[in-house]
Amino acid sequence: NGVLISTLASAASINHENYNPNVFRAGETPYARMRGLAQIAAQKHSDLRKWSGIIPDTDFGRSSWAVFSAALKEYVPAAGGEEPEILDPVVVPLFSSDYKNFITAAMRIPFEGLFHATYGADSITLFNQARPFGLTSKAKVIFDSGNEFVVAKAMKNQTPAWWGSIFWYHDNNKDNAVSQALYADYSAAFADMPPEGYIAEAHADIYAFAKAIEKAGSTETPAVVDALKGLEWETPTGRRFMRPEDNQAIKDVEAVY
Repeated sequence: NGVLISTLASAASINHENYNPNVFRAGETPYARMRGLAQIAAQKHSDLRKWSGIIPDTDFGRSSWAVFSAALKEYVPAAGGEEPEILDPVVVPLFSSDYKNFITAAMRIPFEGLFHATYGADSITLFNQARPFGLTSKAKVIFDSGNEFVVAKAMKNQTPAWWGSIFWYHDNNKDNAVSQALYADYSAAFADMPPEGYIAEAHADIYAFAKAIEKAGSTETPAVVDALKGLEWETPTGRRFMRPEDNQAIKDVEAVY
């Protein structure tokens, strides 16, 4: 009997087969995120003919690769390139301390472009172990599903060069007053640490609740649910719209290199 706004959950099923009228996602869908990355890949690297991936053995990993690879086949020809060959990805376990066998398997694949979807500590372990194998130098370009600055903070100058999706980067939003105010407040509290994009997503969720309660004139669950459906509100990455039919926000997707 409550209301849940999901901050970062990426499973597509949230708004489909597991739809719950009291559950909302204020962030982008993984479908939109991976198609956005594929569109950048097509625009920047339409000459690459073979693509593979390293993905975790999860619903997120498999669905992300499925969307990204399918979108490549759509966007690359539209950008003037030939339809790329999609090679099987290497599927890796979560929370492993040893990825060497999987790295060896990846090195045998004749890819040019590489999609990567492991996360956090797994990414750090994988890429540290991959350095002697030359995995990152083998790839002409790497597209990461969304590690934010987590890996970069840990690996510093050993961080692979890649395109990555990010929930919020303040320099992408210099004309956004909400973004600049949030960045100023964060920087005053944590001057030595750049903000992760997750902060803006939590901020967007809180403001969605506030606007919905204001719109409803109530904090009762049915009233807030009704107010959230179709809600439009300002966030650090721009104006968002909560699609009433499936409780999914429509918003811009951001990426950095």
